[in-house]
Formats: sequence, structure tokens, C-alpha cells
Amino acid sequence: KRTDVVIMGGGISGALAAWQLINHGVDCVVVDGRTIGLGSTCASTALLQYEIDEPLCELQHKVGLKNAVRSYQLCLESIEALKLIAAETGFKDIQSKQSLYYAAYKKDVAFLQKEYAIRKAHGFKVRLLDEAAARLPEISFVLIGPDALAKQRLRARPNLHLLGKREYRELPRYLQHADVGLIPFDVANHSELVRSIHPLKLYEYFACGLPVVAVEWEELTYLRSPAHLCRGTGEFIAAIEQAIANPAETSTLQSYAAGHDWSERVKAILSHLG
Repeated sequence: KRTDVVIMGGGISGALAAWQLINHGVDCVVVDGRTIGLGSTCASTALLQYEIDEPLCELQHKVGLKNAVRSYQLCLESIEALKLIAAETGFKDIQSKQSLYYAAYKKDVAFLQKEYAIRKAHGFKVRLLDEAAARLPEISFVLIGPDALAKQRLRARPNLHLLGKREYRELPRYLQHADVGLIPFDVANHSELVRSIHPLKLYEYFACGLPVVAVEWEELTYLRSPAHLCRGTGEFIAAIEQAIANPAETSTLQSYAAGHDWSERVKAILSHLG
């Protein structure tokens, strides 16, 4: 018998090459000196990442920004393609997981921030964990509510306080000691969900006389509130510092909240109905 192509090595590379050739109508034979699939592929962790050896922020200087971004995009697309192949072959033990890229030393933090910024700017789903708490050590961040996910993702810091659930009636006791109310929704990774949210926290913070720093999304821009709306971590941090240093007049914030009370909404609706 004859074949069009002989593939030397029956590991993951050989298997994928054979898959592509067969699906394009090319006869091929895979040859390996050992049992197929029991070489280095069998000993690997089977962990697939879209990372390549060169960070994106450095690769752009070697091949240009457009080519560097496309290289990372192709790596990401290849993982999605592998998931489709797994589904077609009936292989079920494959699933997506989040990964953590961290700075081993304090001197590497600036590089990590640069890499985060360039990936985010080009559509990769990344986020910088607890950046505000890290860069504003003199400011205390208090999170109230279910905290299981926060405990997983946020590093313990002296200025970060996770209080867990509290009764709604208890919240004013905490808010009276606050300087700023935060709405740090994860727009980058949950855009569909966030776009459907009308944030009641905005009015609650204002009613307490607190300036608000929030991540920007469409609904918030429509409200034209006195809140500081931010795109990106740098703007968010700067807005927190500004809100503390130059807080808005309490009466202005409370007046905005009062104008969106349900009684005011009903009055507006009735006036439109005549």
C-alpha cells in the first residue's frame, strides 16, 4: 500500500497534523518508534495556554504591533479549535480555566501592568487583581457582601477588609464612616451581564452623601450623574484619589438621589401621561 504523507511521531503534533490532513482528503500514516501517544505527550501536563514565549508588550518591538497581536490571537484561536476537535472525537475531559500571571518580584510589577494594558487594549479578556488596594496602601477598602470569590482572587492586604454578609438595615452604620462608594463591576469579562444592570448602589451611595467612583458602561453614561466614570485601572485609581481629595458637595449628591426616588419617578410618569 502507498500513502501520500508519512508523519514521524505519534504525539500531539503528529496527531493534529494527521487530523488536518485526513479532514482535507489526504491519505497519511503516523509512525512512531514507541506506542502511539506514550512519548513526551503522555508525560505532559496537558495544560494549554495562549501564552507564547515572548510577552506581547516586547514582541511588538520585534515584529510590529499588528503582527504581535495577531500571533497572540492565533494562539487563542487554536485553543478554541482544539476544543472543537475534542468535541468531534467524543473527548469530554477538556475544560476552560482561568490562569494567573503574577510578578515574582516587586521590580516586575511595572512590566506586568504594561502587559496587562496592551492585552486589554486589544480585546484579550484580562484583568488586574486588587490593583487599587495595592497602589493605594494608605486607603482602606471595605467589601461588604458574599466574599467567597473575593477571598479566592484578592491577595490579603492590611488595607483590604472583607466583612462578608451584613443585614441591609446595618449598612448605614458602615457607610457613615466611608469617604467614597465604589462600583467596580467587571465590564471586560462580563459585558453582557453588566450592560443589563441599572445600579441601585449609585442612588444609595449618593443618598448617604458619598461621592461615587464606578467603572463606565452605557447605562451609567445615560444617567448623567455626578459619579466619576472610569475606563481602566489607572483612571479608577486616580478617581478614588480625586474623590477623597476634592469631594463633591453632599447636598449635590443627595439632591441627585432624591430626584430619582420612586415618588419622583411616578410624578414624572404621570406628568407625561397628562
